[in-house]
Amino acid sequence: MPELARSIPRSWTSTLKLPKSSFPPRVSPVDWTKYLKRCTDDLYAWQRRERPAEQPFVLHDGPPYANGDLHVGHALNKILKDIICRVQLGRGKRVRYVPGWDCHGLPIELKALQGLRDEDIASGPVSAAVIRTTARKLARHTVKEQMKGFRSFAVMADWENHWKTMDKQFEMRQLGIFREMVDRGLIYRKFKPVYWSPSTGTALAEAELEYKEDHISTAALVKFPLVDIPSHLSKNPLLHGKDLSAVIWTTTPWTLPANAAIAVSESLEYAIVLSEKHGYLLIAQSRFEYLQNMLKEELSVIVPSILGSELAEQTTYRPLFKGPEARPQPIFAADFVTADSGSGMVHCAPGHGMDDYEACLARGIPVFAPVNDEGKFTDKAMPLDPTRLAGKPVLGEGNTAVLEWVESCDQLLAQHKYEHKYPYDWRSKLPIIVRATEQWFADVADIRSSALRALEDVRFVPETGKQRLENFVKNRSEWCISRQRAWGVPIPAIYHRSTGEAVLTKDSVSHIMAMIEERGIDAWWTDSADDAAWIPPSLRDEAGAGYRRGTDTMDVWFDSGTSWAEIDIPIEGRSHPADVYLEGTDQHRGWFQSGLLTYISHQLGSSQFPTPRAPFKNLITHGFTLDEHGRKMSKSIGNVLYPQTIMDGTLLPPLKPRKGKGKKQPESQEPMYDALGPDALRMWAASSDYTRDVVIGKQVLQTVNTSLHKFRVTFKLLLGALADFRPENVVPYGELQLVDRIALKHLSDMVLTSQKACANFEFYKAVNTMNRWANLEFSAFYMEAIKDRLYTLGEDSTSRRAAQTTLFYIYNYLQEVLAPITPVLVEETWEHTPESIRTQSEHPLQRIISAPAPEWQDLALDTSYQELTVVHSAIKNLQEQARSKKQLGSSLQSFVHIVLPNNSGLFQQYLSELPDLFVVSSITLSSHSEALPTDIQDADWQYEETFELDGQSGKVLLFDLLLILLFHLLFIFLKFSMIQSFDFTPTAPATTSSVAPIPTVIPGSEVYQELHDVGKRTLWVVTVLMGISSLVFYTLAARAPLPKRIFHILTSLITTISFIIYLALSTGQGITTKHASIHEPHKHVPDTHTDYIRQVLWLRFVNWALTTPLLFINFALLSGLPGANLLIGIVAHLIMLTTALFGIFAGHGRERWVWLTLSCISYLVVIHHVGFHAQRAAKSKDAQIRRFFGSISGSAIAMLALFPIALAAGSLALKLSVDTETVLFAIQDVFTQGVLGYWLLLAHDSTSGIALYMEGFWSHGVGNEGAIRIADEEGA
Repeated sequence: MPELARSIPRSWTSTLKLPKSSFPPRVSPVDWTKYLKRCTDDLYAWQRRERPAEQPFVLHDGPPYANGDLHVGHALNKILKDIICRVQLGRGKRVRYVPGWDCHGLPIELKALQGLRDEDIASGPVSAAVIRTTARKLARHTVKEQMKGFRSFAVMADWENHWKTMDKQFEMRQLGIFREMVDRGLIYRKFKPVYWSPSTGTALAEAELEYKEDHISTAALVKFPLVDIPSHLSKNPLLHGKDLSAVIWTTTPWTLPANAAIAVSESLEYAIVLSEKHGYLLIAQSRFEYLQNMLKEELSVIVPSILGSELAEQTTYRPLFKGPEARPQPIFAADFVTADSGSGMVHCAPGHGMDDYEACLARGIPVFAPVNDEGKFTDKAMPLDPTRLAGKPVLGEGNTAVLEWVESCDQLLAQHKYEHKYPYDWRSKLPIIVRATEQWFADVADIRSSALRALEDVRFVPETGKQRLENFVKNRSEWCISRQRAWGVPIPAIYHRSTGEAVLTKDSVSHIMAMIEERGIDAWWTDSADDAAWIPPSLRDEAGAGYRRGTDTMDVWFDSGTSWAEIDIPIEGRSHPADVYLEGTDQHRGWFQSGLLTYISHQLGSSQFPTPRAPFKNLITHGFTLDEHGRKMSKSIGNVLYPQTIMDGTLLPPLKPRKGKGKKQPESQEPMYDALGPDALRMWAASSDYTRDVVIGKQVLQTVNTSLHKFRVTFKLLLGALADFRPENVVPYGELQLVDRIALKHLSDMVLTSQKACANFEFYKAVNTMNRWANLEFSAFYMEAIKDRLYTLGEDSTSRRAAQTTLFYIYNYLQEVLAPITPVLVEETWEHTPESIRTQSEHPLQRIISAPAPEWQDLALDTSYQELTVVHSAIKNLQEQARSKKQLGSSLQSFVHIVLPNNSGLFQQYLSELPDLFVVSSITLSSHSEALPTDIQDADWQYEETFELDGQSGKVLLFDLLLILLFHLLFIFLKFSMIQSFDFTPTAPATTSSVAPIPTVIPGSEVYQELHDVGKRTLWVVTVLMGISSLVFYTLAARAPLPKRIFHILTSLITTISFIIYLALSTGQGITTKHASIHEPHKHVPDTHTDYIRQVLWLRFVNWALTTPLLFINFALLSGLPGANLLIGIVAHLIMLTTALFGIFAGHGRERWVWLTLSCISYLVVIHHVGFHAQRAAKSKDAQIRRFFGSISGSAIAMLALFPIALAAGSLALKLSVDTETVLFAIQDVFTQGVLGYWLLLAHDSTSGIALYMEGFWSHGVGNEGAIRIADEEGA
């Protein structure tokens, strides 16, 4: 008999066409390598060979910096670029994507120096040649490591021909562009203020700054003695013989030694005031009160109004740091002076301020900056006493020394700490200064208008990027391109040894370029300083070399900005060199801008570009990556995520080991992780709205992994179902069943939406569409409807082939839409595709995408689907009710009768297909005018629910006929007893054969617990009741005197809040879903997994968190409950709600009951403090109040007991339907918020003993005393 028992299931199984596929739950690391090469290097080479050259697509790489390890920000950037390229590949284009690296600059140089010091090679100064050799080696190693990482992301690119800014060919192209700009007069040298970093010893461009919002400076109010004043003031008897001083305010006192002028505003009014301590002071009239507060004394106004225009050019003052013999300095008018802060007068140091420089230059005032490269004062800062300031850092000790000197001269009025925004060096993270030095500049003002016009035909994603880039260009007049470093491309200028005069011409640059071509760029530093070969012949004299080579290097933004020159596709016939530039949003002031300016300059210097254009056709920017708490990633915080941990799954908890039957697991088993490879990383990048900052963390990645598993399961199912299908078996569209045509309509909508989203660079919309389709329309609807046809009908039956035809189309299009996003997965599916399909299909990664057949876009199918969904939803709701009473197991036990509205012909037309579609045993139909079948009257049980179609009502009846059911049991058992289901729950794989069994449906069944008509109507009813109650309560409040309104106001607020919350819930807001997977063991058949997807109306918890404390306050005021008990009760109530929410979303394990226990304990604390203690407090009141409070509070506490009961049976145990749970909570809310409100207010207004008065602030505002009292009669 045991042998017979074992043979019977095998014979039953043989009657079913169970699909089989070799597609594994997850790909092995060995296969990763194989698939990775095919879908990247091999695919790129294929398309460069096979796709037409006249249809190129160029994505130009914004070079990452060759320093440090890759992080998720790098991954986001490179993957987005790759997705764009693959989308264009699918559109038939030949893709050109050549990766590049930015290799010059300060960070690499500093790292090279640190390495030399660590090796004790650099204890003192290090030559430029040694620095360059070390930096080059470091950059080359970093490029190699970063390239390895990028390739592991499944990025398809021309890796073998990658470029680096330190390559000789790149540097020569860069120097050629620089020569064009020199020839056009756009490069010049100037002694001018620039941003200077004392910490790194070099000039900086605006793009190299970071602004710290909370920088602390020492601000000072300083007075300068006036020498000459306007004649009408000198004749004023109040001022005769008086010493006047102009007051300035500065946040950079260290610039005072370089002061050259004071600026006023022509339109501002100034005043002369008298300070007993500081004498006669000239300030802006509107800053009078500010000065009084700073000086902490009352000031007298001597001359109330003097226009700034009267002071300008007629007033001089004596400088503080140049000695008593120094010439007086002028006061002039300037547009940048305001009275928003300070004194309304600005001290000007043209060597340390951009505005100061421009204003002084116009008046012939020389530039003076007594600060050296290290940010320390020179001897010239204070000629009379050089040692006082010389050698002291201006951002520290030097600043203090300046203020000490000013105070010793009795010219310091006040000083204070001032928090403000201040620029920092983006590399060293230390503050910078503004300092005049000899620097090389590019003239941006000359090409600015052309650059702005070139942006007109550029597409920006997001659109806000256009204004951002335009603003950066508009606000830039020149670009400081020289840096005082060794690791970079030299500025090819030579300088006269005696005069220091610079030579930079087209011819001199050409000569130097020829030398670099011959000797290499490092020779600029390594050749002898007297080597005359570098000097153009026309500048050599008989006495020897009269010129020397410069040591400045170019700004690295100039390096990368000229990278458009590496694009080798001819510009003829193309509007822009590159179709796409894509980088982070910080590049608007960096690479985007430098690329635009250099390319515009190149075009203006060439006759072949009549209309200058930008180097990019589409400019796309992405945000920064943030951790799951929204914080910027930082090593100091410890929240940096590395791409490898996402690909190998180690960022998530390890998988739970699966126990094999009869096998003992090793005691010390290595943890296994849900490693999904580069597709996990890519799915995260694609599903993120990259136009904003992108959040990544464990919760996000768990969602990504779930989505990827869903697609793997879907492909496994499709491959198994198509194992015996050949393309010649395709059934014509007209012969497909209704459900097949609906599935193709859904597929068509998904494909078209995804294709449009990808074309618009909105990949996250495409991913959302695919996920929704896979979970709902494909899995929950179509696969559920066709499983009988697939597994039980004859192999070549038209119905089965029709289902396979639909799945064949789904398989092909799903490969196409996922190809740009998860290429490794798509490559893997091709590996496992049945040979009969492979031989007649094109590789999915090589296909040119196509739109679905127009006939699939039958809009009438949407209407049919909606009608079927309405009825199906009613059927599932009734089945759920029957299951809750243990009256129904499988849905195939269901017998359904539908009473149709008069306007529905769909169901009669497709009656024969409805049982399969609804997964029930049978469907019968009737109209309202027909009597119900007698079978229904004989049923053991029945349920019914109404539905609406186009405004007309129908009815679904679910019933059970025992005799008929017994007749069908054998059929059901034969069909489903041995069907195994997928198990793609992330667990460690057990040891199995290479060929895995295929399920009848996607793993386990899915039960959707959601709001139906009853629940939705309940929400609307409560909304209306709360709205009406609020109006009634406000009306009652208006009729009551103000001291007596406290209950009215609190009760009105309760119902108003509840009205708003229920209105939101009724309109579909404040609702989310929870997912629970329940394992059900069986003795004679395989275990099953049921996925419950249940709606959670979380907004009702906000309602209770806001309204119940107000109810407790009512009780406290009525009973005299002490405030301590009230506070504890409110906090306990909030804890009760919070722990309940934790329980809802804790999964379906034991932990949910732990949270429920905590919630119940909190409920008991509420009863203790708001019930028991309030009853005790009420005993001190009269009998009338005691009785009333006992009744109303007892009713409320009892009604609140519904909360843990409904919570446990509903969202935690999943036994109550969402509708039932909604009704229970609605009853609780209507009673505690509405009924109790009416009870309280009616009793309050009609019973004199329950009158509560509040005077004082409540009735009369601040300044009036009052009390809360309970009185027997009004006015008592």
